[in-house]
Amino acid sequence: MSDRRAPRIEEATLDNFEEVFFLLMEMHKEVGLCKLDRAKTVDAIQATISHGQVFLAFRGNDLIGSIGAEYAAFWYSDEVFLQDKWFYVRPGFRASKAAQMLLLALRDFAYENAYPLCCGVTSEKDLDRKINFMSRHMQHAGALFVEGF
Repeated sequence: MSDRRAPRIEEATLDNFEEVFFLLMEMHKEVGLCKLDRAKTVDAIQATISHGQVFLAFRGNDLIGSIGAEYAAFWYSDEVFLQDKWFYVRPGFRASKAAQMLLLALRDFAYENAYPLCCGVTSEKDLDRKINFMSRHMQHAGALFVEGF
């Protein structure tokens, strides 16, 4: 029988670094477009936890998903917004409410702190499902095209 409890959402601290790192190694294995640079990955996760906003989804004591965002600005403006850096839920928990709860936690944080929020889908795998999910929660604005990956 599957566990139907709602995931628990928490803000990450550097104490969560190791489990976030291993979760994102799973994400890279599934959807990474480029070769992994371990040192850069470590720095990026630590910086996002320390200076951005990261939420974690737990089922019991097990980390099942995370969304991380950094503060950013477009090249033509000084107006700051939150830009997602990663958004991943382990495959066995994608039928749960973890993804929705993570996205809403980040969206609520952005709203409460008066930051616009920009999230993208950078994946070639299961693209329609991901775009449909994001479109239910945010305005669809644009597309990303890649070549040579």
